[in-house]
Parts: sequence; structure tokens; C-alpha cells
Amino acid sequence: CAPDALPVIGRLDDDDDDLPTNVVLATGHNCWGILWAPITGKIVADIILKNDNSAVADISAFSPKRFMQKASNKRGRAKDDYSLGEQW
Repeated sequence: CAPDALPVIGRLDDDDDDLPTNVVLATGHNCWGILWAPITGKIVADIILKNDNSAVADISAFSPKRFMQKASNKRGRAKDDYSLGEQW
């Protein structure tokens, strides 16, 4: 399950062309995977065959891009000048 408890559905790409555009994700449905399988399959088929993810519904809330923020130098926890690592 994703940290925000929503599934991840969509094409894995970013604006900087660092990632391949031929990868489609459909994961993180938690215990609802069996119930959401038909609509998820329809959405993934539309993404692959029609290059359109809005034929069924607006799925922007499920986009993989919500986890693809560029890292900054200020990530993680620190005490004084000692890095304690990232907190998830």
C-alpha cells in the first residue's frame, strides 16, 4: 500500500525524460485489488492501447508522479550537523 493509501495507476514517466515511457504501473490496491481489478484493467488497457487515461475516469489522484519529486539537500533528519537519515 502506498503511503497515502491510494493505488498507483498510470504511466511511469517524468517531465525530465529520465524514465522510460513504456512502463505502466497498476499497484498498491491493498486488500481491494480483487474488487478494483476490472476497472484497473480497463484503465491500463486504455493507457496502453489509446495512450489515454481519461476514457473511464480522472485518475490524476492515482498518478505515480505524486512520488516523483526531486530530492533536495534538506531531506532527512539531523541533530546538529550529524545526519540521522530519512524519516518515512
